[in-house]
Amino acid sequence: MTATPPRPTVGGSFRAALQDFFYNSGRLVGANLIWGLGLIVLVGLTFTNLPAALVALCLLALPTAGIFRLAAVIVRGDPASFSDAIEGMRRFLIPALGTGIVVGLASVMLTFNIIIGFTSFDTIGVVFATSALWGLVALWAVALAFWPLLLDPRRETDSFGTKLRLAVAVILVAPGRYALLFLTVFVVIFASTIMFAALVTVSISFVALALCRYVLPAADRLEGMPAEVS
Repeated sequence: MTATPPRPTVGGSFRAALQDFFYNSGRLVGANLIWGLGLIVLVGLTFTNLPAALVALCLLALPTAGIFRLAAVIVRGDPASFSDAIEGMRRFLIPALGTGIVVGLASVMLTFNIIIGFTSFDTIGVVFATSALWGLVALWAVALAFWPLLLDPRRETDSFGTKLRLAVAVILVAPGRYALLFLTVFVVIFASTIMFAALVTVSISFVALALCRYVLPAADRLEGMPAEVS
C-alpha cells in the first residue's frame, strides 16, 4: 500500500540534501564543475563582450538542467551516475534553453530597472525600482520551484505549462515555508559567491538537491501521487 509523501520542511530538505551529497559527491561535483566553467566564461565575457555574455547567461541553463536532472534522479531513489547530468542537458535541451532565455533576459532587464530606479533619486524612480525588485523575487521564486519539476523523472510526459502551474501551486500552498526555503537558498548562494571555489564546485548541486527534496514531495502531495522520494 502506498502513502502520500509527508509534507516537506526546509530543515528536513537541507538535512536530506547533505546526506544525498555525501553519498553522491563525485558525480555531483563533476556536474557542478561543468556549471562552474560556464560561470567563469560568463564572468569573463561580462567585462569584454556584453552581447556574448548574454548568450552565455542563457546557455548556462544547460549545465543547470544537468545538475537538476542528476539531483532529481538521486532524490527519486533511482540509480544515478554522472551520465544522468549529460543526459539531462541533451534530452531537455529545448525546454532548458527556453527557461534560461526567459529567466536570464528577464533577470537582466529587471536588475537594470532596479539600478536605474534607485539611482534616479526621485519618488517615481524608487517606486519603479521597488516594483522591479519584487518582480525579480517572484521570477526567481518560480524558477527555483520549476527546475526540479522540469527535470523530474516521474514527470517527463507532463507539458511545460503543467509543470509551470505546479511550480506556482507548490509556492502558494505554503508561501511562508517556501519563503524560508527561498531565503535559505539565497544565503547559501550568497555565501558561496564570496567563497567562489564553493560556488564552482559544490554549491549549485547542493542547492539543487535541497530544492528537489522540498519541491518534488510537495508537488506529489498536491497531485495525490504516492510517496516515491527516497
